[in-house]
Amino acid sequence: MFGVDDARRAAKQDNKRVDLVKLISEEGDNPKVITVWGTSGDVGHASIIREAYEHPDVRSKFPVRAWVRVMHPFSPKSFVLSLVNQFHATDGVEDLLEMENTDHQNLAPEFNGYVTKERCLIVLNDLTTIEEWDQIEKCFRNIKKGSRIVVMTGQVEVASLCAGPESQVSELKQLSADQTLYAFYVKHGHPTPGSQPRCCPTKAVCAFKICRQASCG
Repeated sequence: MFGVDDARRAAKQDNKRVDLVKLISEEGDNPKVITVWGTSGDVGHASIIREAYEHPDVRSKFPVRAWVRVMHPFSPKSFVLSLVNQFHATDGVEDLLEMENTDHQNLAPEFNGYVTKERCLIVLNDLTTIEEWDQIEKCFRNIKKGSRIVVMTGQVEVASLCAGPESQVSELKQLSADQTLYAFYVKHGHPTPGSQPRCCPTKAVCAFKICRQASCG
């Protein structure tokens, strides 16, 4: 696990700045977690990630996308509902409006239908604790098709743990001189945390109550 000084020292040793669009768009069938941490505050994080999120190359490779601010205290139901609503929005306004009449008991199969079959890009804004990540990660145990999860956090330890024990850290290309942001990620070709098939210890894909209808594949 990296501390603040460790992360900065490792990034300097790497001696290169990476492009977030290229990190997200990198070829590969395994899902990947990329965490972004830095000294520029929430606005600095969001501006760089939003630019990558809206980039034409990213939009073309990830037809199903969602951007979610993690609420404090964390609300599992609101989290999954926000994701499903945004997934529906990519299908068109008719599907989004139809979601208004959907029974929330069907959230789990709706959610799992997207993350297990589609190539997804999911941005999590303002993750603050590893306990939040432990809950969120359980929702994505069966995520497939080279999906990407981008995590924004102000805590360097959280950034390191989310990306996994095989992660490396590099400085991101800057939008301005007063923004210094770092990306934690697993280098292409290395095993990705969670990429090996595994079965949930229960029938839940997600530990949250609303997701317990879903079974492991």
